[in-house]
Amino acid sequence: MPDLSDKKRRTTLIHFRNYLGADLATKALGFFSIPVFTRMLTTEEYGIVNVFNSYLAIFLVLLTLNSHASIGRYYYEDSTDFKQFFSTNVIFSSCVFLVVSALFLLVGNSFSISLGIPEKLYIYFYPATFLGILLSLFRQVYAPQGRSDLVSRLGVSHTYLMFFFSIMIIFVLDHDR
Repeated sequence: MPDLSDKKRRTTLIHFRNYLGADLATKALGFFSIPVFTRMLTTEEYGIVNVFNSYLAIFLVLLTLNSHASIGRYYYEDSTDFKQFFSTNVIFSSCVFLVVSALFLLVGNSFSISLGIPEKLYIYFYPATFLGILLSLFRQVYAPQGRSDLVSRLGVSHTYLMFFFSIMIIFVLDHDR
């Protein structure tokens, strides 16, 4: 019979490898994308992209009241009603997202001016935030299950796909990028 502590060490090393590899791949893209974006965008456009990304993290919290982050914590309680909690949480997050999004859309122009971002860019907060919520839900469910391989691959895939789509949008748009 194998030593339990040896098995736990191996499992921990596997998770460590998965998360480290994913983090290195993500950070490497961030590092190598800087010269790509600075060559393709003006200084002002590059600044707007960075401001957008900073506000996106705030919007993820505001548009859901960060309720989706409680799923991972609840998973560890070993409760038999996790599926019910998950579905209730998704419904609640969706309702909050819709209500707060509607309020932000009503005051969109003045809100985008106060944030210092173009109104055309302001509308992209909603699909980007929605995607962020889906990714967070995925992580909140699969990370506690020990599925670091799946969580890591999704994180890396998301980062590289967003980079690809960003480059495509830059090529398609002549101005107001």
